[in-house]
Amino acid sequence: PVVKILLNGIISTYPQAAYFSLRSFYLERRDNERSRSSAGGSNSVGTSVSYAEELMSSLRKSQPTLWMSLESILEELIIRFRPSYEEELLATITALLQRADTQLQHQKVAKDGKDSDDEAIRSSFTKTLVRVSAKFFNTTTDQTSSSKDERAKRTAEFTRRYKDFFERDFSMVTSDNEKEKSQIKLSLDEIITKLKKWKCLLESRVSSTPHHLPLMQVSPSLSAFSNTTPDLWAGSCDSPGASTPIKSRASSEKDSSQNPSSSATAALTAAVTAAKAVASANIHEGGGIGHGGGWVSVEIPGQYAPNVGSDGKPTPELHTKLVKFESIVEVSRRNDQLVRRIGMMGSDGRIHQFLLQFAIPYWTRTDERTSQLHHLLSRCLRKEAVSSRRNLWLRPTAVIPIAQRLRMTAEEKSHVSLDDIYAKDCQMKGIEYMQLYNAFQIEVKNLANSHGSNLAAVREVDHPSSSSLDKNVRSKAFAKVEKMVSSTILKEYAKNQFGNLEQYFQFQRTFASQTALNSLLQYIFSVNERIPSRFIFDKRSAHVLSPDFRFSYTNQGFIDEKKVVPFRLTSNIATFI
Repeated sequence: PVVKILLNGIISTYPQAAYFSLRSFYLERRDNERSRSSAGGSNSVGTSVSYAEELMSSLRKSQPTLWMSLESILEELIIRFRPSYEEELLATITALLQRADTQLQHQKVAKDGKDSDDEAIRSSFTKTLVRVSAKFFNTTTDQTSSSKDERAKRTAEFTRRYKDFFERDFSMVTSDNEKEKSQIKLSLDEIITKLKKWKCLLESRVSSTPHHLPLMQVSPSLSAFSNTTPDLWAGSCDSPGASTPIKSRASSEKDSSQNPSSSATAALTAAVTAAKAVASANIHEGGGIGHGGGWVSVEIPGQYAPNVGSDGKPTPELHTKLVKFESIVEVSRRNDQLVRRIGMMGSDGRIHQFLLQFAIPYWTRTDERTSQLHHLLSRCLRKEAVSSRRNLWLRPTAVIPIAQRLRMTAEEKSHVSLDDIYAKDCQMKGIEYMQLYNAFQIEVKNLANSHGSNLAAVREVDHPSSSSLDKNVRSKAFAKVEKMVSSTILKEYAKNQFGNLEQYFQFQRTFASQTALNSLLQYIFSVNERIPSRFIFDKRSAHVLSPDFRFSYTNQGFIDEKKVVPFRLTSNIATFI
């Protein structure tokens, strides 16, 4: 109840500060409650769902115009920007392939493996593949509505194109009952081979997606969205008795009528009352009464703590408002996933870029907690004289949940990763992008064979049977492959960004301090490995970002400190610093 009162106060004062998180929380808990009730489980989340529903209802009643605008925008983002079936199946196939490779490595490491364990693994993959087929190639749709639903048409086309080939490759046999499928059990090596085949097939289909799409083609509603906030709203210049003209007009109409019936009088009274309520709500919502104007305008997301570095009280009337959407939608590839970048034109004259990413709710909540952690640590740094003098602060990444598996992540076009810089350098020099990766794998294999160690143990350095010799093999392979890469790629990239040495020096200085601060946090919290695609910085301000800043925990709930590389400080970074 206490939290409910606090949230109710926040919603009444700053409705857009809690709208996105509250909406995502309500939808997720509602779906969990329905699944538990259908399975006959206990209803333990009913209280939180009812509280969230009550808060959403109060927000809808107090701000009807703002609610309608936000809901229409989110509905278009959820429906129009969801990934294609090929992208979803590719993500599933990639996850299954990683899982199969891990199982195969465990089998090679465990020399005393039993046939029963192999049979259990094959049976597990058999059931998983049958569930994947049932999920993506479900043909029990209503044919009467499929002609009217564009999504249903794409579903039917996807099923017609891939279903038979998928079931034939994985030896699925359909019984007389169409709802039941069995599978001829394949070996793990055969499953991996077929998964790689399907991954290559789907990647070729997904890669054909254009890199730029017109917003008019993707979402006509968002393309037509326009919100030019006026300086004066309706009723702002009226006197406190702004509803008197309605009253006088109603009284004159009442006087002019001769001997009105009781029903006509009641209807007129109800109409006058409704008109007064609408006029009052219009003035209240447009003007904001004592809280400042602009409540009815949709704000650019991510302007409240912990996504900003301000410690003061929020001022919604000064926040940047959404004017319209950019006319072009960019499509890029991130972590084996296609993401859409959408631009929002703000009232400040800037275009705010957001990535529409599909992620499980757990990762979205984890990234939100990470932003809160960066915000709190940044406040501590600003209070210290030494760190404040050196302008040390952490820049949190705004993560805005939209639905259970959809979120918006703030990322400007000026953000670049080490992986992007290396890919551009390979393109300029005519070098294959995967050349270094393949050379590293070959070198590891050669060194492992020369030392007589188990290759599977080398691949899994965290495995109990992995020895220091295996880690030395990887270190030697890295040292040899590192010589194949120029150590001045990052330095030359930074030089080309600026026209004089003064700008270059300031960029270098800020980059060094930001890298040191982020490296310290990565070492303290033992975060995930900082691969090149996760080392992102702003090429205008040199602020280093921390995407996927997630902790690893042991089975006992403690932070897992068994990290091979505590932070990233390769030769390119060291040379540039």
